Amino acid sequence: MAAIGIYAVLAYGVAQRLREIGIRIALGAKSSDVRRLVFSQVGRISLFGGLIGGGLALVLGRLGRAMLFGVQGYDLSVIGGAVLLILAVVFAAGVVPARRAALVNPVAVLRAE
Repeated sequence: MAAIGIYAVLAYGVAQRLREIGIRIALGAKSSDVRRLVFSQVGRISLFGGLIGGGLALVLGRLGRAMLFGVQGYDLSVIGGAVLLILAVVFAAGVVPARRAALVNPVAVLRAE
């Protein structure tokens, strides 16, 4: 679910920025520069999501520990592993939009508008 959602957000963001990306490529940006641009967006999304999700997991884990008998509220290794897994999924979901952005034909994009 996370991969599909992140892919959709990134694909939409790349589609909205096609003109900008086309201009960057027309002015001499390499495909690696365009990929770096998209993956910087992926990094910001995953950083904020990981911080917010990890923090909420700790807080809600303590709440669950207070409400249920015999349940450990949180395990840092499990939460850390889950955050790392989600980060890997997010970066894997960013590969297709980054590739699509790097292969933009600037002439076609600039003529479309």
